[in-house]
Amino acid sequence: MVWIGFSSCEDMMFSTNPNQRIHISADTVSFDTLFTGVGSTTKIFNIYNPSKNRIKIDAIELVGATHYSLNINGVLTDALHDISLKANDSMRIFVQAYVDPSDQFTPFIVKDSIIIRSNTHTYKVVLQAYGQDAYRVSKRQIMADTTWLAEKPYLILDTLTIAQGATLTLSEGVSLYFVKHASLQVYGTLKAKGIQSKPVVFRGDRMDNMFDNLPYDKVPNQWQGIRFRKGSAHNELNYVVVKNTNQGIVLDSTSLDVLALAISNSIINNSATNLITASHTVMHISNSVVYNAGQSCLVLQGGKYNVVHSTIANYFSFPWVGRKATSVLLSNYINLGSQAMPVPLLEANFINSIVYGSWSNEVSVSSSYLNQKIEEPLVYVFKNSVIKISPATINDTNFLEIIANQDPKFNATKPYNYDFTLQSSSPALGNADNLVAAEYPIDMLGRQRLFNDKADIGAYVIIAE
Repeated sequence: MVWIGFSSCEDMMFSTNPNQRIHISADTVSFDTLFTGVGSTTKIFNIYNPSKNRIKIDAIELVGATHYSLNINGVLTDALHDISLKANDSMRIFVQAYVDPSDQFTPFIVKDSIIIRSNTHTYKVVLQAYGQDAYRVSKRQIMADTTWLAEKPYLILDTLTIAQGATLTLSEGVSLYFVKHASLQVYGTLKAKGIQSKPVVFRGDRMDNMFDNLPYDKVPNQWQGIRFRKGSAHNELNYVVVKNTNQGIVLDSTSLDVLALAISNSIINNSATNLITASHTVMHISNSVVYNAGQSCLVLQGGKYNVVHSTIANYFSFPWVGRKATSVLLSNYINLGSQAMPVPLLEANFINSIVYGSWSNEVSVSSSYLNQKIEEPLVYVFKNSVIKISPATINDTNFLEIIANQDPKFNATKPYNYDFTLQSSSPALGNADNLVAAEYPIDMLGRQRLFNDKADIGAYVIIAE
C-alpha cells in the first residue's frame, strides 16, 4: 500500500461537491487469450478530472491482487490512497495480467476488479482475461516417432527440431503457437493430419491487436517459419494453416527421386519474405491457397513441382512495408545471395490454378544471374489457369489454354480481411481441365468439383449466386 500526502494548504483544497465526479475511460479492461505462465501486454485506462477544481481520489485498489498488477502513474502497487488530481487533469492506470498454469484443457476466464473511490462515489473497473493452459516446448528435439494430440495448444518457445529418422505426427486440431524467434526445423519427417473442421495450425503466439483494426493474427513476422532440411522427405501438410511467418516454408535440397513435401487442402499466408521457397526438391501443392507475401508467394529454384487446383494471390499491403517480388518466381539456379548455384528445373506444372495479385505481372522466369546465362534446363507449363502476366512473356510452349490478365473476381482483396473464394462472374468458372479435376473431385471446402462435366479453376468451387 502506498499513501501520498500533501504538504501545502493549496494541496489540501479539494472539491467536496459530490456533483463533481471523476470520469474513467473504461468500465472494463479485457485481455485476449493468455497462455498460462506468460505475462500479458499492458493495457491502459485513464482517470479524468473534468472540473475546474482539484479532486481528491481517496483510493485506487486492486481487489483480488492475484492475476493482475497495476502501475498507477508510475507507482507499482496494488493500492494507492489520497491522490490529488488537478483541475482538467488526468492520470493513467497500467494493467498487466498473469494467469497461473492449470490442468484445464479448455480456456477459462480470470476476473478481478479495481475499485476507485472519490467524493463519496465508488467506481468499479472490471478486469477480465481468458487463460489457456498449454504444453510449453523449449529446445525440444523429437528423436523418435511421436504423435501430438489436440488436448491443449503447444507453445513453442525457441527451436522445435525433428531429428533425422524421426517422424512427428500432428493430429487433427493441433495448434502450435510460436514466440517471436521460434521455428520448426525438420530433418526427419513432419506429418500434419488436419481435417476440414479441425485443421492443424502453425501461427505466432500474439493474440492481441497491433492496432484497433489489425490483430497480430494478421500481421507477418510473428515467428520464423518451417524449414525442411536437406534429406527430409515424405512430409505431409493436409488441412493445415501456416501464417504470419518471417520466412514461410523453406525446403532445402533433396533427391529428386522422392517426394519431399505434399501440401493439400491448406492455407499458407502472410509472410514477411517468401511464403514457400523450394530449392532442388520435389513438392506437390493441391487444393490450397497461398497468399500475401512481402516477396514471392512461391519460389521454385530447380527441382520438380506440381501445383494443381490451387490459388496463389499476392495483395500484401502494410503501412510499414510493401511488396518486393512477383507472386511466382521460377529459376534454374539457387540464389545464394552473392552467387548462383545452377540446378535444373525439370518440372513446374501449374494446372487448373490461379496466379494473380496487385502487380501488373505476377510470374517471373529467370535463367540468368548477374547478367550471366545459366545453362540448365528450365521446364515449366501453365495450363488451364488464370494468370496475371506480361503479354510479352506468353508463348505457345509454356502457356496452354490460359486465361491471361482477366480479373478472377475474388470476393475480397482489400486489407485485412481477404476472401479468395470466387464470384459467379469469374472467368475461372467451368474452364478447368476436367481430366485433371477428376483426380481432385472435392475442393478444399468439401464441395464437389465437377458439375455438368465442368470444373472451376482454383482451390474453390464457385457457388452460383
